Amino acid sequence: MKQHLISVAMAVYNGEKFLRQQLESLCSQTVAADEIVITDDCSSDRTVAIILEFKKRLPICLEINRYRVGFVKNFERAISLCKGQFIALCDQDDIWNPVKIERLITKIGECGVIHSDAQVICERGSIIAESWTSYFRKKKEHNFKEYLCGRNNITGCTSLINRKILDSLLPIPDEMPFHDWWIGMIAAKNGGVKYLHEQLMQYRLHQSNAIGNKKMYPESCNPYLYRYHYFCALIRERQRLQLDRGEIFFLEDVKRFYYNKSRKPISLENMLLLARHHKYIGPQNTLLLPLALLRAITRK
Repeated sequence: MKQHLISVAMAVYNGEKFLRQQLESLCSQTVAADEIVITDDCSSDRTVAIILEFKKRLPICLEINRYRVGFVKNFERAISLCKGQFIALCDQDDIWNPVKIERLITKIGECGVIHSDAQVICERGSIIAESWTSYFRKKKEHNFKEYLCGRNNITGCTSLINRKILDSLLPIPDEMPFHDWWIGMIAAKNGGVKYLHEQLMQYRLHQSNAIGNKKMYPESCNPYLYRYHYFCALIRERQRLQLDRGEIFFLEDVKRFYYNKSRKPISLENMLLLARHHKYIGPQNTLLLPLALLRAITRK
C-alpha cells in the first residue's frame, strides 16, 4: 500500500462546529494519507484556526480562496491541487472509520472511482440509520443514462478517485449542481464505478449541510429551465463524456422535454418524449402520462 500516494481533498466553509471530530478521525486512519489538501471558501469562524492546530499531526496543505466560489468549485480546486494517485474526498462534518482509506485503496483496482456505504448520524452524533444507501434508497448500480439524468448513487465523501480520470474530470462544468454527479458520469466511462457495501464513515445530517439538504436548483429559478441548461451543458461536454450517437440523441430529447416544460406544462411532443424516455424522465411524470396525453390530443 505504501507504493500508492494517497491524497485527501477536503473543502471547508464555516465548519468549526464539527471539523475537529473529522480531523481527529483522519489522524486515526490505519493507512495514512500522504497529503491532506484543504481549501477554505473564505470562512468567517474558527475553521482555519482549527485546521492550523492539526498541522503538527497531519500532512495538511491549506489554501484559502480569495473569494467565495461555492462547494462544487471549492471541491474542484481541492482535487486539482492533489498530487496523489488516489484522491479521497472529505467533508468537514463527518467522521471516518479508522479503516476507511485502507478498505477503499484495497478494493478500487482499476476502477475510475469506488464509493462505500455509511452510517447516518444526527447533529449530536446519534445514529439515525445504519445504512446511508438504504436510508436514501440509493441503487448500488446505475447505467450511464441514469448518471446523465442526475440519478446519482455516489456520495462524494464516501468515494476514492483514481487519478487517471482527472484529465476528463477537471474542470467541473458550471452547470453541475453537485460535484459527485459529474464524478459518476466521468468514472462510468473511464474504468467504471465500484460500490463497496461497508459502512466506512458516519455521514452527519444537520441543518447546515451544504449537500445533504441542497436542492438541484435554486429556489428563485424555473426548475425546468434549470434542467434544460444542465442538459445543454452535458451535450457541450460530449467529448469528455465520450457520448456515442445514441446518448447524444437521448440528451437532445430530454433537453427538449424540459425546454417545452418550462414554456407549457402539457404538450403532445412532451407526451411522446415522456413515453419514449419515461424510465429516465419519470417516474413522477409517468404517473400523469395517460391523463396528460388525453388532454394534449383533445386540445389538438
